[in-house]
Amino acid sequence: MSNQEVVNLNVGGVKYATLNSTLRKYPGSKLARLAEGNDADFRLINGQVFVDRDGDLFRYFLDYLRTGQLSLPSDFSEYERLIREADFYELHSLANVLSQETPRQRLEIMEVRFSIQESHSFFRIFCSSSSTIEMLAGRISLFAEQTGQSWGYPHLSQKPMAPIPLKRPSHHDLVFHCGTDYSVGEEFAAR
Repeated sequence: MSNQEVVNLNVGGVKYATLNSTLRKYPGSKLARLAEGNDADFRLINGQVFVDRDGDLFRYFLDYLRTGQLSLPSDFSEYERLIREADFYELHSLANVLSQETPRQRLEIMEVRFSIQESHSFFRIFCSSSSTIEMLAGRISLFAEQTGQSWGYPHLSQKPMAPIPLKRPSHHDLVFHCGTDYSVGEEFAAR
């Protein structure tokens, strides 16, 4: 195969296309041997090289081959799987980078806002990690006192409470809205 020849890969059902020269970037790796046609772990099926490995994680290997840098999403958590795949492909330099990255905690950006606007209040949480937002969505409940109703409760502290519905404008946001809903005519006071 020439260095400029396009190689079509099917990695665990996910299809990729790259140059032969990209696969040869790290001599001694399984991918370099694939480009040379010298590795039995890869089979040519219907014009594609089939690799029976994790197809979703392979995108990081291909990016590493192309750029020489490891770029992972801020909420990436599958280091052990990625290291295992790096060992399979014999990309030892990448496995070393991943081993150094694994124990280090990745920084997250979190912003919490509470704003009051006339008859409405908003409680908003934004986080750079969607997995943290998912965890918070399962743990935070906000209730509001139903001030418009009195069902014969002798003490003000015993007014009925209603959960405020959670809104998810994006996978990085949680929003709670308190206030007057003019379409229904009920008033809620946040507690």
